[in-house]
Amino acid sequence: MHCKRGYVLTIDHGYLKAAMYKVSRKQGTLLCYYKHKVYEKIYKNIGLQDMTCYVNFTALIYRGTKNRLIECGFTDQCQFLMSLGFGQVLISMLSNEPDVVRALIKAAGITQTLLIEMGNKIKVLILQKGIG
Repeated sequence: MHCKRGYVLTIDHGYLKAAMYKVSRKQGTLLCYYKHKVYEKIYKNIGLQDMTCYVNFTALIYRGTKNRLIECGFTDQCQFLMSLGFGQVLISMLSNEPDVVRALIKAAGITQTLLIEMGNKIKVLILQKGIG
């Protein structure tokens, strides 16, 4: 069954082609995560680490257009969340918190993780098909 109408939302670590194949990445984009730290030495913590590689978003866009999908947007997680009203959601979510100090600490932690630490590392690609 083929998609006739809808969106494809891809959220992951990655780059467009120009950034993906920079000289600084001549060893490739395979990375390992161990205890929340990134390691490029893939044999250091065998069996104890998560392995990943960056997504080539240019390739996804290319394959999408080959299948009649149209690129709607490409941005980072921070911009994506802010454009969806993340700030307002966070405020309303924490407004029921009885302890103001605890609410502020929680908001700072959420903001630190989603917008600052991961905000520019994670990319968001939206493709669509058959939407007017």
